[in-house]
Amino acid sequence: MTKIVATIPALNEEKKIGNVVKGCLKYCNEAVVIDDGSIDSTSEEAKKAGALVFKNHKRMGVGYTVKRCYEEALKLNPDIVVNLDGDGQHNPQEIPMMIEPINKGEADFVIGSRRLGKNAETSFIRKYGNKYFSFMISFLTGQKITDSQSGYRAVKADTLRKLELKEAYTNRQEMIVLAAKRGIRMKEVPIIVERREHGKSFIGNFRRKLYFLVKVNMIILKTRFLR
Repeated sequence: MTKIVATIPALNEEKKIGNVVKGCLKYCNEAVVIDDGSIDSTSEEAKKAGALVFKNHKRMGVGYTVKRCYEEALKLNPDIVVNLDGDGQHNPQEIPMMIEPINKGEADFVIGSRRLGKNAETSFIRKYGNKYFSFMISFLTGQKITDSQSGYRAVKADTLRKLELKEAYTNRQEMIVLAAKRGIRMKEVPIIVERREHGKSFIGNFRRKLYFLVKVNMIILKTRFLR
């Protein structure tokens, strides 16, 4: 039987995290939550819902937190790891659709695409920033990627071990570029993203968004052209 572990990075999501964990456990054997230094009861609510919870000693950012999610998940010896956000924007009911291409042998790495589905996010920066990064990723990898920023992903555990992620700030683009360089089969599936109601974005204010833009460009180019 296929063992599936859900990984959920979270920051101040006490109102949503419990339902996210419970939704994941309907389709996954276990759920791992990494609390990125929340100042509310995110960790407590996640534990009550049945998750294995780990907390960063201070706020480390989404890249570091997702990387730690994967590290903790692999210790549980899964077959497939599914990563989704803790704010309720990613619907756990779509997990079967996310893992279907893997179970059918069509892909080793699946990305949930908001551009192929229905995206409730209307932020100008997010919308056109995602288009830009997706264009860059597609150009550098030679593969059509419509949503390189999406955090809703499913990946075979063996594939995840091969990727050897290095970046601590963001690794969403790094994962795609590394997968392309290693000949890993990737596929996008359409997802529906709900509007954020509570909690706090990992990316934060305009200054952090600008830093994110510069940093991701560096990561994309470094991963593509350097060993």
